[in-house]
Amino acid sequence: MLCIEPDFSQRERLIEAGFKVLPDIDSLPDESLPFVFSLNVFEHIEDDQRAIEHIYQKLAPSGALLLYVPAFHCLWSSLDDKVRHYRRYTKKTLRTLVQPKFSIEKLQYADSLGFIAALTFRLLRKDARSLTAKSIAWYDTWIFPLSRMLDILFHRFLGKNVFIICKKIPVEPFMRPLISSNQAPLASGN
Repeated sequence: MLCIEPDFSQRERLIEAGFKVLPDIDSLPDESLPFVFSLNVFEHIEDDQRAIEHIYQKLAPSGALLLYVPAFHCLWSSLDDKVRHYRRYTKKTLRTLVQPKFSIEKLQYADSLGFIAALTFRLLRKDARSLTAKSIAWYDTWIFPLSRMLDILFHRFLGKNVFIICKKIPVEPFMRPLISSNQAPLASGN
């Protein structure tokens, strides 16, 4: 397992856990990764579009990307401030982030009951300090499994999180010199 960890305070823990830790994404060769998984990271990155472009560059042709991020700005709370989020996403903003460089395989919300819990937390103006490890563990044990079942009905409309699974659309080698890293490949027939 490979991890890119710019926070050096966590480096030793990750290495002890069996991860190969690199200082940054530029340490990887271009088109070398078959799959990238990002769990609750992109909301912490100020320039998420630049991060997507880096991932695109490092993914192998037709490589896959899974992004899992917090959803809906209406759920923004003191916890988002405390953990230094720049944003929350929606299906639309995730789609905009990855297109046109990626084709979307799956895009949906997750944790529908978490949406209700987070909204209640926000409306009651609860402080991030009111969340404890015990209350989070209780939610994960008892509520989240029920939420996963309800996601079958509600994943199109709401959730505390949103995820996307997409595949890199490779640029034909003869087109590479004609396309800058900030432009999408031209569609055939145009």
